[in-house]
Amino acid sequence: MNIKKCMLIILGIMMMGLAFIGCTSDTAIRDNPDLSGTWYHYNPPYEDNGYNGGIVYKITFEKVSDHVYKMTESKFYMRNVYAKHQLVNEREYGTDHARITKLDIAKGPNKNGVVPIYDDVYEWVPYYDEIKEDMLMTVRDGKAYDAAFGATHTIKKENGKLMLVSGNDDNSIMYKTDDSFFTFANEQEAANIKKKVDIDNAKSPNEAYQIRNITFTVKESDKKVYAHSN
Repeated sequence: MNIKKCMLIILGIMMMGLAFIGCTSDTAIRDNPDLSGTWYHYNPPYEDNGYNGGIVYKITFEKVSDHVYKMTESKFYMRNVYAKHQLVNEREYGTDHARITKLDIAKGPNKNGVVPIYDDVYEWVPYYDEIKEDMLMTVRDGKAYDAAFGATHTIKKENGKLMLVSGNDDNSIMYKTDDSFFTFANEQEAANIKKKVDIDNAKSPNEAYQIRNITFTVKESDKKVYAHSN
């Protein structure tokens, strides 16, 4: 085997090793990176029955010393009862026979068997409009320690983004990101809302309805965030 061929084989082995290392998307961090900024966490509904909403936690980390951060937390919940419903097949469906109340929508097939179809707008609002809570977090050797609840979080990096992991499932992960995090929560909530529609329709076919698109807004920013779910 000549030297050139040998060098190519060695280079190939090195590249394979680098590629293998690069495939690791969830890596623990042993040092103390700067955690300053905005973090998010999403708690899904406590029951998987389509009738409950999840909670989004928005946490701001402010560094106050080499190893200590002040955490300011606010929570958002889905205000389902005040959702805005736009009937998108009104011409075909009509509303003369429909049962409509202030907090309700037209339901049930018309005489031709056509059910109402809606585009809905749901809003994330501050949880009980509460004052934001301040807590302290101490960071050492790749771990973050919550002073208020005594929780220990491992600092990790996934696809270049920092996260704090305190358990073995997605429900215990906090991500350092921006408001685009609501996209993930919106997808989960949209699936939950549509599940509720399926449950309602199965229970009461005479009051069946459908949802075409769901758009979400956030009260804090007073603007629509990251569009809709089909």
